[in-house]
Amino acid sequence: MYLLIYYLSTIQDFRNLVSSDDFQHLQAFPYMKATEVDSFMKFIDSLGIDKIKAWWLHKLHNKWILPSIVKSLSKIYSEDWDICSATMNTGEGQHTWINQLTRIGLPLKEAVESYIPP
Repeated sequence: MYLLIYYLSTIQDFRNLVSSDDFQHLQAFPYMKATEVDSFMKFIDSLGIDKIKAWWLHKLHNKWILPSIVKSLSKIYSEDWDICSATMNTGEGQHTWINQLTRIGLPLKEAVESYIPP
């Protein structure tokens, strides 16, 4: 759901570390059934790649992440899940807009020059 876009962009770093088939398996994870998670865990371990193992452990240690990525692990009603965007474009757009309005994220010189004392 909300984290899907982040999941898919994060695993792009693994594209050159695994075979094409293994990469497709990584990409398919969000669409797995809850009963397939254990076999996915074994698959991650079988890759023997520390970077991928560390990435997976992060998901396991933060119990909210997997249900935010994998529909079958979520307690959200299926209909509600399906109507939610898989991206955060709306939220990200608002974040950028607010930063522009508040002048956050300016280069140092521009920030100093645009400072208005209270």
